[in-house]
Amino acid sequence: MRTVLAKVRLATGNVGWYDPLTNIHLTIQSPEAFVYEGQNTSNLKKGVMYKTITVIGGSLSEPSNTVTPTKVKTIVEQPTSVKKEEPVKVEEPKEEKVEEAVVEQEVVEEKPKKKATRKKKSE
Repeated sequence: MRTVLAKVRLATGNVGWYDPLTNIHLTIQSPEAFVYEGQNTSNLKKGVMYKTITVIGGSLSEPSNTVTPTKVKTIVEQPTSVKKEEPVKVEEPKEEKVEEAVVEQEVVEEKPKKKATRKKKSE
């Protein structure tokens, strides 16, 4: 017997949707379908991403039956002597006075360019 991974439904506003990989055809008359284990769900994931279908229950990712071992580091804290902490003094930033330098520049006026005119050909 096949295991059901998820149940998908046609999103509101859509008339139909078909996935050739899983052979799921959703219409207004049959808007829901089951996704079984072992089916290629890449198109279904794209349909969910583009909001043409929604997942009602379950998940589209394959469940992993094997547990992969993970490396776990144990941190052993060694007791240290307790030191009294002195309060930290926070100094407020001092405002610096910034003098603006005035730079004089010569202003050069440009004359507007003349418009190019075409001469009429004379016969």
